[in-house]
Amino acid sequence: MTRYIVANKLAGGVERKARRASGDHAETLLTANFDVIKDNKPDSELARRVYSIEGASADISRITSELGDDMLVEPEYLRHPTRGRPPIIDGLIRAQGLVPVQAGIGSTFTITLRGGNQAVAGAKALLVLNSLTGRVPGTRQEKISDADGVLSYHYDPTQFVPVMIVVEPASSYWSVLQAFPTNGSVLELAPLPKTGPLGWWHHLVGITNANTARGRSIRIGIADTGLGANPYLNHITPLGAAVDGTYDPDPAATQDQDGHGTHVAGIVGAIPAEGSGDYEGIAPGADIGAIRVFGAGGTATQGDIALGIDILASSFNADLINLSLGGSQPSAIERDALTAALEAGTLPLASAGNTNGAPVYYPAAYPEAAAVNALGAPGTSPAGTLAASCTPSQPVYFGYGGAFAANFDAIGYEVGLSGPGVGIISTVPSRPEVPAPYADMSGTSMACPAATAALATILSADTYYTGLPRGPERAARAAQVLSATLRPLGITRFLAGAGLVTGYSPPLPPPA
Repeated sequence: MTRYIVANKLAGGVERKARRASGDHAETLLTANFDVIKDNKPDSELARRVYSIEGASADISRITSELGDDMLVEPEYLRHPTRGRPPIIDGLIRAQGLVPVQAGIGSTFTITLRGGNQAVAGAKALLVLNSLTGRVPGTRQEKISDADGVLSYHYDPTQFVPVMIVVEPASSYWSVLQAFPTNGSVLELAPLPKTGPLGWWHHLVGITNANTARGRSIRIGIADTGLGANPYLNHITPLGAAVDGTYDPDPAATQDQDGHGTHVAGIVGAIPAEGSGDYEGIAPGADIGAIRVFGAGGTATQGDIALGIDILASSFNADLINLSLGGSQPSAIERDALTAALEAGTLPLASAGNTNGAPVYYPAAYPEAAAVNALGAPGTSPAGTLAASCTPSQPVYFGYGGAFAANFDAIGYEVGLSGPGVGIISTVPSRPEVPAPYADMSGTSMACPAATAALATILSADTYYTGLPRGPERAARAAQVLSATLRPLGITRFLAGAGLVTGYSPPLPPPA
């Protein structure tokens, strides 16, 4: 049995009566022939109805022809947040398989995490072990440091040897990659800088002055893992969750599942306490709304993402949508949502994916979305950090002034532009001991909100754009402004697109 997603089209102006009739017909056919796992049954006949069903492929082929052209049927495709890791780590994980083999017992590997004179508790740490015999491809274990900052791993020393540890603190310290760690050693973590409110990523996109009104009058929607509590994000509207084919508008349902969405939201619009040294968002004055499209397992389906896009474009009336997520399979349902968003006046931007030189992920690969790859800058992260390991070795990745395309970036003609995305320091969900925490992350997930927010700062000063009614012409103007403000970097278009998004360009003249 295979799980499928079924949804009606919204793009292209399908007549209301025909849409309702096709939805009723689909319900009759699907409930009679399949196990219907989810059916969101929206109140409005103008909304998207999404079914999650299980059935045999032969039955799906037969029923699809009976559903008609207004209904889209496809296997369930999973999407993931596009947070980046250096290719060496992804290569090891691919070689070991998604489910690592048991490490066994016989030896204990212990390492203590400290930052200055303090134990670093609550850090997530992945220990990679190579095989000594070659009978298995190696394995890995993930642990959380205890209150004393201690990590303990058990393994069979006749089968495995520790070769790498990757440490991601909950906040306050740089993430670290260390090769050949020593058993019983103390790993000193470098503190994150507090030189805000502007960071190097602001300067790279041309922002040189702090201003919490930047981006005013522009609405930005974020579909991600949710929005966690952080006092610097209190002005962002929690829009609920579109998960498992169902929309829950309760603000509490927006609660972040793993911190990724909170980090993305901070890049767009954090407003830190004055004098804190923390970093503000690139467009903190924008009207920002966040919807959760990822479940507790860390994945989303194309149906969830389509629902999230619909809500941001049609209910929240977003001018721009940030999609820091992706997967390798194209989806007609997802693409229909992007097309409907453009028709409503919303321009979607999506992360190109951390594919390590492989093709661009969807939804970024669709022509309806602006695909964003990640850039880094020399000297912006300490040696030995996870961010520093994202620096490429090939000269073709480097451009003017030393700026570089990250070594995890996707490659393809679909890449439209690039933004800062290596070692970005932004908000994560609060904890009792740290009320307003920040952490570093890298990925096209970070480049996309930087690009989205930088575009918002330009659009907020474009009186022609802000004077347009919502509709296709408004989205087309946003795309035109984005294209006109990209700055070439001297990096191949397959990596950097047409260039770096900038937030300081002069107004673009209205169409003749």
